[in-house]
Amino acid sequence: MRDRYSKNKDISIHYLETTDYSHNLTPLVYVPGALGFAEHFEDEMKILSPRHCVSLSLRGNGKSDAPLKGYTLEDHVSDIEAAIKESRLKDYCLMAYSMGVPYAIQYASNNPEYIKGMILLDYPAKFPSIPESWVDTVFSKGYIKEDRQHVVRGIQRDSEEVEL
Repeated sequence: MRDRYSKNKDISIHYLETTDYSHNLTPLVYVPGALGFAEHFEDEMKILSPRHCVSLSLRGNGKSDAPLKGYTLEDHVSDIEAAIKESRLKDYCLMAYSMGVPYAIQYASNNPEYIKGMILLDYPAKFPSIPESWVDTVFSKGYIKEDRQHVVRGIQRDSEEVEL
């Protein structure tokens, strides 16, 4: 596996990509939930070997940049677009977990030409309007470092319900 980065305008998006894989197997792109990052899928990537796998850290998470603003559904979808473009994948399966599901659905709606399948886990086909109480819960449970608390506030602030 190797650490890779793509540029989405001026934001660096981190992703992990397997390096030893079979070209005969459909590649898999993993989109984590709202606070997940690429390394959360690392064990699964090893298990899926020799399949070509890419696992993302969307803006504000993991080793990706954490801008002060820009946490809309469309901003996160553009992070997926940037990483897939950089990795030059074609004919892949898109897998998403939790709040990564609406990001993946919107991405697939915008870019159906190379997607061979989708695996959607633990979330409905809609992007939520996130209540402020979610921010309090995330902070109280220590899910995010203090220097990235603006990310959680940005996700909540920029959220608007969208039926997908």
